[in-house]
Amino acid sequence: MESAWEITGTSNAELDEQTRKRPRSVSPVPASSLSQNVSSEKDDLVKQLGNAKEVNKALNRLMNMTASHELVFTLENDDTLMKALVNLVNYEEGERVNIDSLEQLSPKKAWKLVKREPKFPLSATTLLHAILVIFRNFSFVAANLRPMTQELSVMGLLIDCLYLDNTELLIHSVFILANLAPVLDVTGQKILADKLFLDNAENLHKLGWGGIQFAKQLDESHQVSVDKIVLWEGTRDYVTQVWHIFSGLRHIFISPQTPRPVLLQSMDWIRELLEHNAPSIDMPTMHDIFREMPQDVLQKLIDCLWIPRLGPDALDYINPVTNIVSRVSTLKLFMGYDATVDTDLRDRALESLQQLLELGISVPSSPRLYNALLPCLTTKVGRNDAPALACGIYKSLGKSEIHQEGLLYVQERMLELASKDSRVAQVALGYLYASHD
Repeated sequence: MESAWEITGTSNAELDEQTRKRPRSVSPVPASSLSQNVSSEKDDLVKQLGNAKEVNKALNRLMNMTASHELVFTLENDDTLMKALVNLVNYEEGERVNIDSLEQLSPKKAWKLVKREPKFPLSATTLLHAILVIFRNFSFVAANLRPMTQELSVMGLLIDCLYLDNTELLIHSVFILANLAPVLDVTGQKILADKLFLDNAENLHKLGWGGIQFAKQLDESHQVSVDKIVLWEGTRDYVTQVWHIFSGLRHIFISPQTPRPVLLQSMDWIRELLEHNAPSIDMPTMHDIFREMPQDVLQKLIDCLWIPRLGPDALDYINPVTNIVSRVSTLKLFMGYDATVDTDLRDRALESLQQLLELGISVPSSPRLYNALLPCLTTKVGRNDAPALACGIYKSLGKSEIHQEGLLYVQERMLELASKDSRVAQVALGYLYASHD
C-alpha cells in the first residue's frame, strides 16, 4: 500500500513537464472567468491538503492547474493555501542568528546569519519537489509575487532549501527566489506601502493628504520619508527573513558540491537582485549588502571565468562509456581556448563581476583573474558582449591601486593582442594605463 505522503504516479520527469516554461509576466495578469473558477476551488484544495488520504490528489490537481497557460492561478493575498503546502513538509529547521534591533542590520554580517543548517529527511524529497514545482508555477504570475514574498513560512522554506544537496530541488528554490527578486526589499519600504495601500484598500480615504504625499514619494523615487524606527517596527519580521537569503546564497557559492546548473541560476539571481535595488536614506540597501560580499564568494566568481568544458576538472560529469574523457584530449590540443572553456559559466561570471565592480566592490588581486580575463577579449564563442564585459572589468580594475601590479603582469601579452585586434588596443591604451582614483 502506497504512503499517503507519496506523489503517486508522478516521476521527476513528469513533474518537470508540469513546470511552466514561459517567462514571468512583468505586470499583473488580469483575472479571467477561468481564473475566477480556479480561485473558487482554493477552499477545497486547502481541505484536501489537510487530509492525509487526499494529499496526493490535491498536489496533482494543483500542479496541473498551475502549469496550464490558459488558467491564471492568483493567490489574491490569501495565505491559507500557501501555509497548507508548507505544513506538509516536516523537517528540522536551521538555526539562524536573530536580528532584534536596527543596529544588527550590518551588510557585512548579512552573509553569515546561519548557526546551523536545516536537515531534510530523504523521504520528503518527492513531496518537497512537488511543492516547489507548484510554488515555481505560482511565481510566474506577477500578481502572486507579493503574497508569496510576504508569507514568512514560504520564504522560510525557500531559504532553507538553499542548503539542500539535491540539484533539482536547489534549482527550483533559486529559480523561485529569482522570480521574487523584483519585490524583495531589504529595507521594508515596499511591504510598508503594501500594508498601507493594498491591505487597507477600503480605508484609503482615511489617509488624507499624508497618504497622497506618501504615495507620490514612492511613485517618483521608490523610497519614502519614514523614520527608520517606524519602518523597522512595522516590517521587522519581513526584513529579518529577507536578510537571511544572503547566507543561503553564500552557501551555494562556497560549497564544492554545488552543481553547474545551480551556479548558473544563482548568477542570474544575483543579477535580478542588483537590478531591483530599492534606494533608502537610513537603511542598508541591496547594493550596500553586495558591496560587502565575502571574499570566498568573489573568488568563486573569479574561478568561474575559466572552467573547462570537458575533462575531470569540468563541473558536469561526462560518462566515460560514451565519451572519451582524458586530462589531455585532442579537443584541447587542437581547438584552443574557445573549445575548452565553459562559456555559459564564464559569461554569467563576467556579467556579475562587472555589476559588482560598478558598485565599488573591492575585488582581490589575483593572477587567476588577469589570466582568465585576457582570452575573453578575443573570444568568438558564447555571448556577443563577452569581450565588452571583459573590457568593462579591465576599466574598473585600472582605476584601483591594488590592481596596478596585476595589470603590469598581463601588459606584455595584452599589447601583443592589441597589435592584432583594435578592440584589445582600445583596452590596452584606454584602461591599462588609466589613472586610478
